[in-house]
Amino acid sequence: LAAGPVAAQSAPATPAAPGAPQSPGTVLLMTGVAELEVANDEAVASFFYEAQDADLTKAQALVNQRVGDGTAALKRADPKAQVETSGYSSFPVYSSGSGRSIVGWRVRQGVTLKTDNLAALPRTVASVQSYLALGGIDFRLSRAARDRVDAELIRMATANLNARLAT
Repeated sequence: LAAGPVAAQSAPATPAAPGAPQSPGTVLLMTGVAELEVANDEAVASFFYEAQDADLTKAQALVNQRVGDGTAALKRADPKAQVETSGYSSFPVYSSGSGRSIVGWRVRQGVTLKTDNLAALPRTVASVQSYLALGGIDFRLSRAARDRVDAELIRMATANLNARLAT
């Protein structure tokens, strides 16, 4: 939550429409201030495997096998983590030159790991790198931590505002 300046505004010079609430005077706006520094408590790591072969079925079988082995390795390394596959795609590979004929197929699938076990994350990532490539890792606050922090910020901002009003 952020603070803004205390503002005062005079009542409007033109009369309000019939039936509209009347503003009898000055409107005063005050805000409270709160700030917390919170460590990330969750990581989302993305992995993938990509294969290319002249035969689409062979490329798909290889990707399916490697992703299956990789997801099993992730689940063994971090049993409480959430592991999901995503983004399965295949597309043709064309020859160079004027004929532009299909010479092969490229197949790719992604895997996502969401975990709160940040201490074991390097070991977990290492355990799967013989099967899958690491696409990236994002660190963030979990939904539960964000809810707790929001509640604490509201409490702190309210206390700050009340303290300012009391002076």
